[in-house]
Amino acid sequence: MNVKSIGKNYFYNILLMVFNTSFPLLTAPYISRVLGAENLGVVNYSYSIVVMFAIFGAFGIPVYGMREISRVKDQDEINLIVSKLFKFSIIMSLALIPIYLFISLNFFDKQTMYSLLIMTVIIIFTPFSFEWFFIGKENFRIVTIRSVFVKIVAFIIMLIFIKNSSHYLIYSGILAFSQVSTYLVTFFASKKLWKKVHVKMKEVKKLLIHLLPFFLTLLIASLFTVFDKILVGIFLDKTSVALYFRNRQITMLAIGLTTALVRVLAPRLSSLYKTDKDEYLKVLKFSFNFLILFTVPAIFGFISLGSDILYIFGGDEFVGGYSSFILLSFWMIFASLNVFLDNQIGIPNNKEKITTITTIIVAISLITLSSFFTPRYGIVGSSFALLSAEALGFIYQFSYYKMKGFIKFKIFDDSFIKVFIASVIMFLTIEQVSIYISTYLMIKVISLMILGIIVYFIALLIIRHEVWKQLIEVSKLLLRRNK
Repeated sequence: MNVKSIGKNYFYNILLMVFNTSFPLLTAPYISRVLGAENLGVVNYSYSIVVMFAIFGAFGIPVYGMREISRVKDQDEINLIVSKLFKFSIIMSLALIPIYLFISLNFFDKQTMYSLLIMTVIIIFTPFSFEWFFIGKENFRIVTIRSVFVKIVAFIIMLIFIKNSSHYLIYSGILAFSQVSTYLVTFFASKKLWKKVHVKMKEVKKLLIHLLPFFLTLLIASLFTVFDKILVGIFLDKTSVALYFRNRQITMLAIGLTTALVRVLAPRLSSLYKTDKDEYLKVLKFSFNFLILFTVPAIFGFISLGSDILYIFGGDEFVGGYSSFILLSFWMIFASLNVFLDNQIGIPNNKEKITTITTIIVAISLITLSSFFTPRYGIVGSSFALLSAEALGFIYQFSYYKMKGFIKFKIFDDSFIKVFIASVIMFLTIEQVSIYISTYLMIKVISLMILGIIVYFIALLIIRHEVWKQLIEVSKLLLRRNK
């Protein structure tokens, strides 16, 4: 069967990830100023708790399902796999709903409780999230277009109905609507590609053994993707939650953009590892270079423009989170590299155990460090804890794969050094030029971003960065249609 080109998949995957990640950011300038940091923090805090429960409902299916679908070509087998996973997810969600409602009604203040109750629908519809199916099939076009449409509709509804700070519960409802609609979009789009078959409970129960390692990995991972926000809510106030949440949203958007190709290539690499090791290693090196090419300059860009970016997305209240934002900018590179190691080395080589150990290291480190630093240093302490924990996880995972021979290249090679030099040149240029720009803040930031990008790539060309040659060679390899 013909597969979509990497170029098209990359475009659609970026578009999907941008809208899924940036939807709160696109609404941020309006929502932050209307609701205020405290009420926005209530919604952010509630959403973090809902995400934790949704992870239990999914029970590792997104990662396991993606891998299985990418490996299977027989339609009958696809039908069986999807039917079993869908039934299992429904059972998990039905079991979680009463627990979620009990906790929501008994352990939170009224503001948070009402927000949690509104978001119950996210738990109910978690089984209908089929994004993993399309990742496995390397098919992003239909689901991306429909998901983008849902986000745009949600944004319009937001502008119409949210008018003052008391409308934070309406915002909770709109976020829930957006999430559930995206789930249903992926589900109905997938129905053309598989048929439901009868599955006995005995077969569904057998899935537990296969899904458990993936679930534990995602659960532990959630401790440093979600639980740190919950800890901020426990140790600090709702305003701090809003500031920290906003910093995480912006940096997560950057991570989503820089790791989009890594995720797109994951199914292809699983296949290449079994059929052509040389091709696999070539694509692996290209993917790493691509990741570094965009992550390093993003850090320098955030350092230079951080205060202005936070003001644009939140106003004066959110500029106070600048120090936390800078620390999270450095966290970004370790998070991106861990995504690379998980998706392009761990999954193709069936090294889920290493991924699990890594996430345990990060989770334990994060909880320990956050419990110490957050009460003492606020969200700066939380950001430092996250940066340190992610770095420890990367050191362990990279060292293991390097020692076992899965990685045959160096990180700090000539390519990395040239990227660093070009990023410094970009940073110094932005800092110098920004002194002479006094126009509207939004125009100033956009102008400096464009200038920075141009300077960065010109610098790469001047110092003869090798990624350009690799980009052409590997693109020819990957854009070829296969059977």
